[in-house]
Amino acid sequence: MTKIMTKPQTVIPKKMTKKERQKTIDNIEKEMKQAAKDLDFEKATELRDMLFELKAEG
Repeated sequence: MTKIMTKPQTVIPKKMTKKERQKTIDNIEKEMKQAAKDLDFEKATELRDMLFELKAEG
């Protein structure tokens, strides 16, 4: 069985309020956990990197 890898679906806006940033972080974490559960480790890694960027900016 061939598994199709997908790109992260979450888009990070340039400017966000703290509330919007936290909601985006929560969504990315959820998507990252689902990607790992689906064994899509490349996508999970990209999402993890997005989280690092978001948390560093905050």
